[in-house]
Amino acid sequence: WSVLRWFSPRSPLDPIAPLRRALCEAAEADAAAMPAILEVLLASFGEGNAERLGPNPRNESRAKTREFVPAAGFAWAAERVVAFPLVDRPDELAPLQTGDVIVAIAGESIEARLAQMLPRTSAASSRVQIARAVDRLFVGDRARAKAGLRVEVTRVSDQGEARLELELDRWLALDRRPSGGDLRPSDSLIELRPGTWYADLGRIPNLRMAARWLREAEAVIVDLRGPLLDERGSLASHWASEALELLDERILVGPTHEGRFVPVTVDQHRLEPAPLRLRLRCPVVALADHRTRGRAELELVAFDRLGAAIVGSHSAGDLARCSEFMLPGGSRIRFGQTDVLRHDGTWLTGVGVAPTHPIAPSWPRLAERDELLEHALRSLDPAGASEPNDDE
Repeated sequence: WSVLRWFSPRSPLDPIAPLRRALCEAAEADAAAMPAILEVLLASFGEGNAERLGPNPRNESRAKTREFVPAAGFAWAAERVVAFPLVDRPDELAPLQTGDVIVAIAGESIEARLAQMLPRTSAASSRVQIARAVDRLFVGDRARAKAGLRVEVTRVSDQGEARLELELDRWLALDRRPSGGDLRPSDSLIELRPGTWYADLGRIPNLRMAARWLREAEAVIVDLRGPLLDERGSLASHWASEALELLDERILVGPTHEGRFVPVTVDQHRLEPAPLRLRLRCPVVALADHRTRGRAELELVAFDRLGAAIVGSHSAGDLARCSEFMLPGGSRIRFGQTDVLRHDGTWLTGVGVAPTHPIAPSWPRLAERDELLEHALRSLDPAGASEPNDDE
């Protein structure tokens, strides 16, 4: 409690109740069950950044190499877990194919595994929680020597639907698995059609340099479905003509003499315009979903403030200043300490940024094309913008 009192739970429930329940479970459980008990406790607070970290920062990267990490991303669509191979490592995935629906992992049904992971997954909303639980489906599966992991999948082809049992090859990597899955372009900065450029901010190391490439663009599609690679840069600043207020971060301080906790602003985020010679004036469309969090969510707020069209779904809604604490036994936990409001006083925490063009990937189309990107291209086409869209 001496640690958890430093942050404000987002859940409307009494925070003492889950703490008391976790303490009772911990008193009767063995040491191996403690990580799961702690994760359930953190998830119950509804704080999207709450996370149990490795026992030692120096050994964290080494510990990750012992996890089984398949070279694939996984998306949740139409109550299915759909597999996507890494675009740059397709040879690592055979025999798993794009569009395979995961039915079971190591003999355990996908429903049972999701039911096990959901209570242990922190998120600011139930929509984001299930998407993150899907991304953690292989947590705890260790890679054995010269052995892979057996999964059961349902595969749809021209011959019909077939249920197959496959063995995923062992692939050990450090944080290279994508979060979720989609069929975005393999190049991070590419001209999709004459004058229309695509920029994946999760794979561009220098956004200022990317802005130079986009100076002659007639339209730009910015992909924010994932964390920013250049966390210090901003592409949105190249569309700004003046400084704009974006966010206020607040923290509860107290108690006061009346026994209340008072919100106090600790930081304000502004969008500062880029130099005039690097300004961009073409139309811009942003792609966003539950993977838009952290610095990417701040960038999305900036594009929204500039009036850009946003295609996809709500962002994660968990942008906050985070802190880490050491626990007895060497474990660490991390959680957000601040609540964030937008410039107009509306909440970003727990809500996220709403899309102007709500689009959710559908099955089986998401295994054939990137529906969000296609809709963005149509929205930039004056002729196609007025045509009905059967994906909506």
